[in-house]
Amino acid sequence: GWTIVLPRGKRRCKKLAKIGSLGVKEGIVSWSPTYTESSEDMQSKLQNKMVGCMKRVESSLFCQNFLEHMQTQQVMDCFRKVLEGAEQKKMQMVVYGIGSIESHDTPRLQLSIALLIKREFSWIGDLQVFDPILSGTECRVLKALGYSVLSVNEQGRRRATSPTLFFMSYCENFDIAEDEITQDT
Repeated sequence: GWTIVLPRGKRRCKKLAKIGSLGVKEGIVSWSPTYTESSEDMQSKLQNKMVGCMKRVESSLFCQNFLEHMQTQQVMDCFRKVLEGAEQKKMQMVVYGIGSIESHDTPRLQLSIALLIKREFSWIGDLQVFDPILSGTECRVLKALGYSVLSVNEQGRRRATSPTLFFMSYCENFDIAEDEITQDT
């Protein structure tokens, strides 16, 4: 299911802002890939893997059902409500802890779903991704696909000051979805 979190009034927001600002400097760690070796050939191969994976996901029954669910009146009303009072009319999407798209199929499947969500819904804005194990090649491919790779390890402590969709597909239920995608193709 979905969890939509709305601000609950100014007093509560101020209280959360104070809590969120404690120790922020301590939690910010600048980051860059430790494995930076990359070639055009490596990037091309990985980008082709991602494109193929996106096609598999897009044609899967799981993806069709997932996008249909997102388009239900109940879910869309929740997203509209979040965006209604916001200055920005687009919701950024943040993907944490995705894993290596170079080494494993599961992260490629998960990122494909995030890209398809952005393609399907005009109200999704910037796509941001972070995982400390990303290589230089992976970062370049992600940028080519439209993601911004965060240069700071936020350690999952981002303070959402504007509408933000945290896409954390590595949770338990995605294993079932991965099996369905693999069976559909």
